[in-house]
Amino acid sequence: MKNRVSVTEYPFPEPNEKNGYLLFPNSLENEELVVFHGTARSNLDSIIEGNFKVSGELESISFSSTSSPALGYGCNKRSEQSPEGVVLAVKLQSLNKPHVVSSGGIIHLYKPEQVPPCILGYCIIPENYVHS
Repeated sequence: MKNRVSVTEYPFPEPNEKNGYLLFPNSLENEELVVFHGTARSNLDSIIEGNFKVSGELESISFSSTSSPALGYGCNKRSEQSPEGVVLAVKLQSLNKPHVVSSGGIIHLYKPEQVPPCILGYCIIPENYVHS
């Protein structure tokens, strides 16, 4: 698979207010080009195998500059069919490209199939975790 390194599963760290609800090591959380995407666990395999794809009415894929907002998104995407969520850590090639729009800590990636982000790792959100 092009544009992908080894994908690491990070253990769920029981995020809380004290640790800022962050899921990943500081080396990833503080890296400027690393961004985070929360979704249902059922989407993980297809994202790892085929990377991110814009589908339906969406025009872009949304990421956050830290894992905390992505944790909320991942929790909200859980369902009866997919009781776990997941947050992916990915590295963008650049934040200064025409297909990347950043506003208030949220990054929108347009045309991810043309310049796919490099998937670094993920963290599974357990179905019993309650995000406050």
